[in-house]
Amino acid sequence: MITLSLTTPGNTAGAVALLQLHGPGVKPLLAELCDQNHWDDGKVYLCDFAGIDEGLAVCLNDQWAQLMPHGGLRVIELLTEKLISMDCHLKPASNRELYPEAASDFEADMLATLALSPSPAAVDLLLAQAENWSRDDLDFTQIAADTQRLDRLCHMPSVVLVGPANVGKSTLTNRILGYAASIVADLPGTTRDWVGGMTQLRGIAVRWMDTPGIRISDDDVEQQAIGLATQVINQADVLIHMTDVQSGFELAGITERNPDLLVVNKVDHIDDAKQLSFPEDILPISATTGQGLGELVEKILEKLGLHHINAQTPWAFSRQLKRIITDGDHQALRHYM
Repeated sequence: MITLSLTTPGNTAGAVALLQLHGPGVKPLLAELCDQNHWDDGKVYLCDFAGIDEGLAVCLNDQWAQLMPHGGLRVIELLTEKLISMDCHLKPASNRELYPEAASDFEADMLATLALSPSPAAVDLLLAQAENWSRDDLDFTQIAADTQRLDRLCHMPSVVLVGPANVGKSTLTNRILGYAASIVADLPGTTRDWVGGMTQLRGIAVRWMDTPGIRISDDDVEQQAIGLATQVINQADVLIHMTDVQSGFELAGITERNPDLLVVNKVDHIDDAKQLSFPEDILPISATTGQGLGELVEKILEKLGLHHINAQTPWAFSRQLKRIITDGDHQALRHYM
């Protein structure tokens, strides 16, 4: 039986789609679909796909072919229906099918992880994993601990900013993101809902979120917005409580969760002696001038466990590797690689 896999999303339009065919009889099927009898391995042909669309096709070997029609949803739907009518069996593509150039399941999963990771810092680490896992001194317990933090390179952690109104949270958010995601104004309650976006902190992709200013207010809309931000606050990987030199931390306990970092903004308005008087657990910054932001980024990455990434660290980046270290199965590891 020939299996059919959609390796581009079937519910999203694009310029070009990619369908893979795998199994005995691929070339006869292509001959019928495209009305072309001769297929050289590795050669790309411009074909008419049964009158549905014109696109490219290539046979990788006697049992593996790729079709590249236009990526319109109707084209994908009609071509899929046609192939199913020709006795193809539709199934999700495995990483080995998505990356036929991979020499093993390990390498295919590594390439899939590399393609999906939003953090540039993951690239060198993933490319080193084959060598890392080939060592004789693997400590599965330590690998499990390291994997908990390294998985954040693939699943973006959230950094949430909370604090009183009008202390500069929007200014900091806009500087960190590099664009105006928050309204900046000298009015308490300007941010009525959480806003933010994706950014990179030294090559680590994170979701940065700015919540409504925390304050006691009779405004029902404002208090509802603060309530909606509660879930975002509770799920944050790093929670930053930010205030300024005038407001202090009197309202730090208004959220149920304790913050991971305490930050004082607007220190450009005070002298150096006053700045040096802050306790060690409070980080002084100026969102306007950028003072202290390098230290803030370092503290965030420390909280995430990603301030120092050693490329020689084995990382269980796939489900199979996680099963292997859970079971302590060295034989399965050798087979996987």
